[in-house]
Amino acid sequence: MGRLMKNISFLFCWSVLVGFAVVTVLVLNVPPTLGQAKKALVDLNSASEKELEALPGVGAATAKKITANRPYKSVDELSKAGLSEKKIEALKPLVTVGAAPSAAKPETLAKPAPAGAAVTKAQPTGEKPPASAVKLASGQKVNINTASKEQLESVAGIGPAKAQAIIDGRPYQKTEDIMKVKGIRQEEFDKIKDLIFAGEPYHHEGPGPGPIPAHLSRIEGPWFVDCGGHRGKLEFYLAGNAWTGRIWFDDLRRWEELIDVFIDPHIGTVQFTRPISKQQYYGTLSGERIEGHFRAGREKRPWAAWRP
Repeated sequence: MGRLMKNISFLFCWSVLVGFAVVTVLVLNVPPTLGQAKKALVDLNSASEKELEALPGVGAATAKKITANRPYKSVDELSKAGLSEKKIEALKPLVTVGAAPSAAKPETLAKPAPAGAAVTKAQPTGEKPPASAVKLASGQKVNINTASKEQLESVAGIGPAKAQAIIDGRPYQKTEDIMKVKGIRQEEFDKIKDLIFAGEPYHHEGPGPGPIPAHLSRIEGPWFVDCGGHRGKLEFYLAGNAWTGRIWFDDLRRWEELIDVFIDPHIGTVQFTRPISKQQYYGTLSGERIEGHFRAGREKRPWAAWRP
């Protein structure tokens, strides 16, 4: 009897040891990612500008362009915001494309406005803007002679019907001519006059892309550049409704994609940032030359560009 009890005790201890060993092996072989939250991807259709600025190579101006060109159906559509193919490929592992934000709930709209707040006039029937309407970047204006229907709809108060009517009424010699369009009277014009301009019409018949409009050809294309004694090349190109560019320095012997490119060819304003050095460039176009300054730390240094 005593021997039997001894055998039973031995088997029990052995079972406990085997069970402990199995549990230890399972614990040690748990994948390191188990239970860890996967880092959330940035949604191009809903992320705030601050969240977009956290992405590598995306500055404040580029973040505004990304939000202004929403919604996106794929990451490749970032080209609408002026991003290069190389930059888009670099962002693909970090971003995603979710559903476009839905329209505001009725009960939110029904809240009483604070005292002194302006009452928003209801949109006429058939002129309700889409829920996915985008906002213009700060300082950005829409050319009523060349803008697409979607770009026209980005202007507050212009829905699909009015956008098509504006396109059908082209060309316009001056901004005020838009009041010839049915439904755009003085009251509506006063609300949008600072968001639009009547630029040179881009009309071309026949095969091929046609000539570049004069106000764009002043900027678009290659330039020679001298930045504080460092010489090289500079290029600007219009991608959709946004500008993109790159810069080359002979002593570095490499191209750098520019970010935060802002250009107004009508008044000659040129601004961009070199992402590698975080240098901000400011310039003014005069004839075939751009002159300005850039920031290197706390210093301001001169730079200039001229046509080849």
